[in-house]
Formats: sequence, C-alpha cells, structure tokens
Amino acid sequence: MSGWNILYGLINFAILAAALFFIGRKIVSKGYRDHRDSVEQALAHADEAEKNAKTLLDSIPDDKAEGERACREILSAAEAAAAENSRLSREKDAEAVRQIEAEQDKKERLLRKDERRSVSAAAADSITGAAGTLLSGERYASARRALMERQIDAFVRDYRPTGGELECFAAEGRATVRVRFAEKAAEGDDVRIERAIASAIEKTLGKPLPTELESGIDPALIGGLTIETGDTVFDGSLSG
Repeated sequence: MSGWNILYGLINFAILAAALFFIGRKIVSKGYRDHRDSVEQALAHADEAEKNAKTLLDSIPDDKAEGERACREILSAAEAAAAENSRLSREKDAEAVRQIEAEQDKKERLLRKDERRSVSAAAADSITGAAGTLLSGERYASARRALMERQIDAFVRDYRPTGGELECFAAEGRATVRVRFAEKAAEGDDVRIERAIASAIEKTLGKPLPTELESGIDPALIGGLTIETGDTVFDGSLSG
C-alpha cells in the first residue's frame, strides 16, 4: 500500500470516527434527557401521591370524629325513641289500670246499691206488714173509722168533675161511681158520696145527670177508702 492510500484511509477513519462520536453523543444526550424527564415526572407523581396521602391521613381524624358524632346522634335518637315508647307504654298501662279500677268501683257501687235496695225493700215490706197487722187490730178500730170519715168529708167538700170525667159520663149517659171501703161503712156514707158527685156534675153541666154508685169492701185496704169517678181515682186509703 502506498503512502497516499494509507493517508487516505486514516482520513476516512477519522471522518467516520468523528461522525460516530457526534451521532452517539446525540443519542446518549437524548436518552439521558428522556431518562431525566422520566425521573422528574416520577418524582413529581411521587410528591403528588405523598401530598394526597398526607391530606388523606390528615382528614382521617376529622372523618373519624364526624363518624363518632353521627354515631352518638343515632344512639341518642334511638335511646330517646325507646324512652318515649316506654313512657307511652307506661301511660297506656296506667290508663288501662285506671279504667279497670273505675269499672270495678262502678260495679261495686251498683252491687252495694242493689244490695241496699234489696235490704230496704225487704225491710219496708216487713215494716209495712207489721204495721198493717197492728193497725188492722181492734185497738185501732176507732182511729180507722175517724180516718174514713175525714176522707169522706174532704171528698164531699172538694170534689169537682174533670173534663175527662164529664166526657166519660156523657158517653155513658150517666155518672158511674165505684167506691171501695177498708171496712163496713157507716150508714149513709155511700149516699153522701153519691149526692156530692151528682150535685157537682149538675152545677158544672147546668143540668142533672143520672148517677149510679157501686160500693164494696176491699180487704187489701187497712183504712180509709178509694173512689173512682170516670178516669179519676180518689185514694184516701191506707194499704198494706
């Protein structure tokens, strides 16, 4: 090989080496920059993740406190509701007891009232029976007679026919009178009664009206008498 050829080869080698150096430098520089950018981006992501984690950790106590507060509110509301239900239940039970007691008291009062009524009725019957037996005896004969005379005198003096009696008398065409004595009347007692009725009717109507009197003895009467004129009853008796 000639010297020119060797020189030419060295020059070509130098040119090729320089080209490779510059090309390799660019590739290495670009790769380094890309790696550096990736590292910086990763670091930035790491910083952001660290900040987010710190924020999350910082918020945990607040969230925990909020959760505990909400839990306490729920428990408090549940306890209040349970207490209210218990109170209402006690009130309902108390009201039911009061109603039962009131009903029981009412029944007891009614029973006592019925018992007193039964005792009173029995006592009254006993007293009335004893009094009737006593007054019917000969010892009180004069008193019974005096009572009958007073009742007859009062009837003769005060009798005035009512509108209902006059209608009955007019419908029948006569005045029908029914007299019941406790015992045999004195002579002329029934006549006095009949004349008093006829006189009162004539004064009221302005004309006489036939009068028919039917009399008898009623053993149920202890003393006195009863007089029926039309739909009116004059009761001047003592009955057993």
